Amino acid sequence: MPSDLSGEVGQAHIAHTIRLALSPKDALMQSYGLTQTWHSPGLWETLVLDNGLEFHSQHMRTISMELCFDTEYCPVRKPWFKPVVERHMLEMARILPIPGRVKKLLGIRDDVDPKLQACVTFADLCACLIKWAVDTHPVSVNKRRLARPLDLLLEGLQNMPPPMYVDNLQSLDIVGGIAKRLTVRHTGIEMQYLTYRSRELADMAKQIAPSFPVNVKINPDDLGSVWVEHPKERTWINVPATAQTYAKGLTLFQHKLIRQQAKERLKQINAPETLMRAQAELQDMWDVAVRSGKKIRRNAKELALLEGMRSSSPLGRHMPDELPLVEQIVTTLELSVPAASIPDFDAFSLSPSLE
Repeated sequence: MPSDLSGEVGQAHIAHTIRLALSPKDALMQSYGLTQTWHSPGLWETLVLDNGLEFHSQHMRTISMELCFDTEYCPVRKPWFKPVVERHMLEMARILPIPGRVKKLLGIRDDVDPKLQACVTFADLCACLIKWAVDTHPVSVNKRRLARPLDLLLEGLQNMPPPMYVDNLQSLDIVGGIAKRLTVRHTGIEMQYLTYRSRELADMAKQIAPSFPVNVKINPDDLGSVWVEHPKERTWINVPATAQTYAKGLTLFQHKLIRQQAKERLKQINAPETLMRAQAELQDMWDVAVRSGKKIRRNAKELALLEGMRSSSPLGRHMPDELPLVEQIVTTLELSVPAASIPDFDAFSLSPSLE
C-alpha cells in the first residue's frame, strides 16, 4: 500500500470494524453455518485503545463524537491494562495450525516468505476465526471461575441498563472513508480508472457547472459506490460505479492487484513493444501521406487529367474508357395503349347468288 494512503486506509478500516461490530450478524451466521447466537449488545460507553497512530488521529475523535462514546488509551508497554484483549489474542494464536502459528523473530530480519510457507487462504482464516469466536470460545468453561463467557455476557445484559443501538450506520461510511478531491465532468467521476455516475450527480452538475471539483469519500473495502459532497448545500449523495459487476464488493487492494497482474500479463506478450511498433508504422504512413498530398496539391490539375478523376469517381475509381452508344442505353419508359372494344363484322359473299 502506498505510504500516502496507508494512514487513511487504516482509519477507514477502523470505521469498517466499528460498523461490523454494531451491525446485525444474521446474514453472516447463515453464510458461515454457525450454531450459536452471535450477540451484538449494542454501542459501548467507552472504547479502550492502544497507542497506534490511527487511534490518536482526528479521524478517530470524529468517529467517537459521531457515535457518542468515550475513548481510553492504555499506557505504553503495559499490556496488563487491557488483559482481556491480550488473552484473546493469545487464544486466537493457539488455535492456528502449526504451519501458521506466529514465530518469534530472531533478530531484525524476518525470514518468513509467505509465498513459500503460506498454506491457508485469507477467506479460510476469517471463517475459522469467526467459528472460534461464536461457536467455540463462548461455550468454553473457565477453569478458574467455572463459568462460560456466554453465560457471563447474558448475565451482564440483564443486570446492566439496556444497550443503545445505532439506527443509521451510513455516517460511518462518510466519516471513515478515504478523503479525495476529484473533478466532476460530463462523464461523471473517475477514480482509480473506475467511473461513477448517477442522476443526482447530473442534477448537481446542472446546478453548478459542467466541470467542478468536489470532496469524495471512498470506502476501501467496497468500490461499488462513493460519497460525493455537494459544494453548496454541504450534503452527501451516494454515487454508484457504472461497472457494478466488477466494482461491487471489490476492495481497493484487490483492484490494484488486478491491475498490476494485468500489466505483467501484457508485458509477457510484449504488448507495449507491439503498440510502439504500430504507432511508429502509423506515423510513417502519415508522413508519406503528407508528402504525397503536398505533391498532389502542387500538380493537382495535371494529376487529375492523367488519372481521369472526377467528383463522381472518388477513391480512384476511373470512368470507363469507351462511352456507351445510344442504342445501349435502356430506357424505362413504358408505353400504355388504351384497350379498345373489338368491332362486330357481318359476313358477306362476293359471288352472285344462284337463286
